[in-house]
Amino acid sequence: MNKWKQFKESFKLKINFVHVILLDLVFYLIMIPVTYLAVFLMQAQADKIDITGLQSAVAAETPDLMQMQAMVGELQAFLIMVIVTAVLFFIVALFSYSFSRSLIWNYLLKKKLRIGKYLKFVVLNLMLVIPAAVLSLLPFVFIGASVIVSAVLFYIVMTAVAYFVFMLYMEYTKTGKIFASIGNAFKRINEKTAVSYLLCLLAFGVLMVVYLLISWLGKMEIVGATIFFLILALLYFAWMRLYILKVQD
Repeated sequence: MNKWKQFKESFKLKINFVHVILLDLVFYLIMIPVTYLAVFLMQAQADKIDITGLQSAVAAETPDLMQMQAMVGELQAFLIMVIVTAVLFFIVALFSYSFSRSLIWNYLLKKKLRIGKYLKFVVLNLMLVIPAAVLSLLPFVFIGASVIVSAVLFYIVMTAVAYFVFMLYMEYTKTGKIFASIGNAFKRINEKTAVSYLLCLLAFGVLMVVYLLISWLGKMEIVGATIFFLILALLYFAWMRLYILKVQD
């Protein structure tokens, strides 16, 4: 099929588009209350620290050692709370993200979600954390030269990362093998992939123009504009999964 025709037909959305969005929302439905709980626990621990008393004790000519020891203990407790909360938050995010992605790709490829395969999928996502973080931060190296250049590079790099990760998830869902799926995903990088990636860039670019126009014309505040952007991103990535499945499967 002609690549451009295939691209246009990908916008003839079916019920599976809605299903993918709903499955994607599983992650956010888990993480929103978890985030609020984490913030609440850290805030509650921070409220126990007497900052004014600590400043007064440090500034005093003859500090009360007992008081300072008690305050240092409060600071240590807060630091421990922050570290433990951050670790638990990361673990919950990793498992819930992997769960929702497993639901999506097993649904799309008509596979059954099995506990062993899911746990290996968690390991696969853990392996992706550092490379994805490095690639996402790379464009900001150029922010000193130009904010616009950094933004464009970020858009190009992150679309490429999303495209590759979706191919990787598709391969893993089929094989259930981590390293084999990584190899198969790299093997899929060819002329066909390059063309479909560029079309994904085009679709995202058009979406960003729509976002900027609506947010500007609607004079949206930061919170409203952020929520609007997240909704558009949710729709875009749901479409992108279906499009990649169509051109790569």
